[in-house]
Amino acid sequence: MEFLLHIVAGASVGFAIGLTGVGGGSLMTPLLLVFGYPPPVPLTFIAGVGYLFVGYVDLLLLLGLIVGSLPAIHIGTRLSSQ
Repeated sequence: MEFLLHIVAGASVGFAIGLTGVGGGSLMTPLLLVFGYPPPVPLTFIAGVGYLFVGYVDLLLLLGLIVGSLPAIHIGTRLSSQ
């Protein structure tokens, strides 16, 4: 029964990705956590390092994203903890 649930969840996420163009990780990661699997952080890190070594990472864009996201993360955590 659990196997069938995994198939239905995977098919639903695949359909939503194909229909909307939303990244698979943003939909599949919460589902994996609901099913009790550990977070796929090591896999994401390894893939990111691979892209960095191949030269597919725009370092200036990455720096801008980091600089912009850190203050937002700080403010968001402060607001959510009140």
